[in-house]
Amino acid sequence: SIEADTEEREAFAINQLHDFNLNREWLEALLNGQELPAEMLCAQGRWLPGVTGELAYGEYREQLMAFCDNIRMLAVGDKITPTLLDIKIGRFRLTGRLAQGFARGNLLYRYANLKGSDFVPAWLYHLASNNQTANSTHLLSADCLLTFDQAFCPENALIEWLELYSEGKQRPDAFFTEAAFAYLLQTHNNAIGNGRTPPYQAALNALRKVLDAPYENEISQLFGSGTTIEILLPETHSRLWDKLLLPAWEHAHGG
Repeated sequence: SIEADTEEREAFAINQLHDFNLNREWLEALLNGQELPAEMLCAQGRWLPGVTGELAYGEYREQLMAFCDNIRMLAVGDKITPTLLDIKIGRFRLTGRLAQGFARGNLLYRYANLKGSDFVPAWLYHLASNNQTANSTHLLSADCLLTFDQAFCPENALIEWLELYSEGKQRPDAFFTEAAFAYLLQTHNNAIGNGRTPPYQAALNALRKVLDAPYENEISQLFGSGTTIEILLPETHSRLWDKLLLPAWEHAHGG
């Protein structure tokens, strides 16, 4: 019956079309010459059923195939076995796992437009991995490709990030990644004549969008309802972004 079919079928959420895990799984399959059949995705509740779903599946698969071609054009070779990171730098010891290494460089990618949550981790990955083995790091998104050359690894950059992290553990603080990214983007656009908005204002606008999101309630609870956005994000943060992020952004754009 229709009622029974409805009860057995899992609900489909349209935003899962662009779900990170699905994109990653699908890309990995295509890069290895495999497929994720539409029938399987529908059965798992991860894709829209029917004719509409079939059309969307074909179009989206073509987009992912084009993105796979962009990955292959980087010619980084085969992915290597993840390596352990264990370095002593300044007063810090940094340990972890480096899992984005390939035969001819590091590669991080996500099939979506570039966000601060892509750029900042890629830059940190480059700094950490190059303190162990010199390599270029590529960051590929749906709308751009950025590369940090292996020769570009400022001596104190990683220590400055570790100091910032250490300070943040001692007192309430916030590093708003998307606000910082908006600042970088606006600074770049202003420099090439594509904008006139003050970069700090662009950062405030980006933070307002973040705070309006329903999944950011913990920030409001931490700082209180009477806290203004300028208190959350004082203009002094501009100097921090200029120091920690802007050189990497300019380098990746040929600066």
